[in-house]
Amino acid sequence: MPAPDTNDPPNSDTVLALVAELIGKMNGHASPGFDCVAASFIKKAVVVWLKLDGRGSERVIVLTSYIAQLLNLLYDKACIPACWKQAKLSPLYKKGHLLDPNNYCMLAFSGTMYRMYANVVRWLLTEWCVATGPVPDTQ
Repeated sequence: MPAPDTNDPPNSDTVLALVAELIGKMNGHASPGFDCVAASFIKKAVVVWLKLDGRGSERVIVLTSYIAQLLNLLYDKACIPACWKQAKLSPLYKKGHLLDPNNYCMLAFSGTMYRMYANVVRWLLTEWCVATGPVPDTQ
């Protein structure tokens, strides 16, 4: 049996940059899910700092470093909180008679923090696959 592949834990600066990028791309009107952490709350938790050269100011999202630390810890422990695994289900009407349940499909809305964690893990896994090449090009 071959030895399993290993992946070094991500650098905290890498995760911080990923979280900052993901927060910038968040839809402020997205449903928060059961974690009750609204994307608009994360995006609007900012502090305004004056630039060092004294010309203008910059907006810094306060929660970025805390979220990055949390996601780093979860990655190191290789676990996902049970409450993050829950999703809201919402029926979406497709076509046909309105009272027929077969004419609806269900949409699942996962929590904001879970979506962010899943995107960080997806990016890390993609980078590892590109760097090491364990997956054939046809996959």
